[in-house]
Amino acid sequence: MAKYLQVAEDLASFIRADYLVRNQITDSLLKSYSGNQLHPFAHDMAFQVAFCYHIGFGMQSDLTECKEWLQKANRKLSDLQVERDTVHERDWNNDRMTQAFSDGLPYQLNLIHG
Repeated sequence: MAKYLQVAEDLASFIRADYLVRNQITDSLLKSYSGNQLHPFAHDMAFQVAFCYHIGFGMQSDLTECKEWLQKANRKLSDLQVERDTVHERDWNNDRMTQAFSDGLPYQLNLIHG
């Protein structure tokens, strides 16, 4: 069985991509979820969408949408902190990300805007 996309694990690579690529990644997650809601990984895909809304990856950050996707994933806001903690600032050579972490991620990124 193929592993689903985990945004936090690959964020260091994704952040260097053009915003259109990041947008395509999020669109793919949304389409994958809508076509596979009964798939064993559906809750995990929904959580990845929630994470994207949480940090503004490929879309505007939106707490309301984030919470709706968390509900679909049967997860809590506190789970997003755990996911965020999988992203290691030291692995990134990116001033924008370093600043976002020091300012307090989430709600600081909105990565769709480049």
